[in-house]
Amino acid sequence: MKKNKSLALLDNKPVAGFTLVELLVAVSLFAIVIVTVLTTFSQITEIQFEVSDMQNLQDNARYIFDSLSREARTAVFDNNGSCVSAEHVFETNENSDSLRFLDYYGNCVEYSLTESKKIIRTVNDDIENALDIMSEDIEAEEFKVFIRDNVLLGEHPFVTFHAVLQNPNYINLSGDVDESKKVRFQASISTRANP
Repeated sequence: MKKNKSLALLDNKPVAGFTLVELLVAVSLFAIVIVTVLTTFSQITEIQFEVSDMQNLQDNARYIFDSLSREARTAVFDNNGSCVSAEHVFETNENSDSLRFLDYYGNCVEYSLTESKKIIRTVNDDIENALDIMSEDIEAEEFKVFIRDNVLLGEHPFVTFHAVLQNPNYINLSGDVDESKKVRFQASISTRANP
């Protein structure tokens, strides 16, 4: 028996496929998931850059501290005043942004802050061969030196230095320079020289 075509349309058999509403719901859910994943990825990337930048600053601070403290601990009295004032171990300039001393080998060593915001190490006033002890992308916003060197009063000479390092090129993902990304460190170092 032959079925009538018009009756076949009235047959309620399920048709394979999705309705328009089902497709819109699926696309909307997919879009929400994609936006959430991309936002999370963006935040993780920004945090990774921040952590990497702070680690670089801390590594530079640690290197400066290690270099300066290693040499300052072996500083000796300058009995004839060839490097610092006679009968002293440490000396700084009027801005307190440099540290000068006679090292164990008799070299006049100076750590100072330059106008280009770098901390350099010079030996025997040879500025041509000064050693930049910081990474190129790091600046020293501040470098201050405080000295207690009253040997005449029998005090053991020591120096305290304070520095603030930053990466001026660090720009967060929103395009702003982040001023909070600075490393501040301070240390006091006593020399092994006896008064």
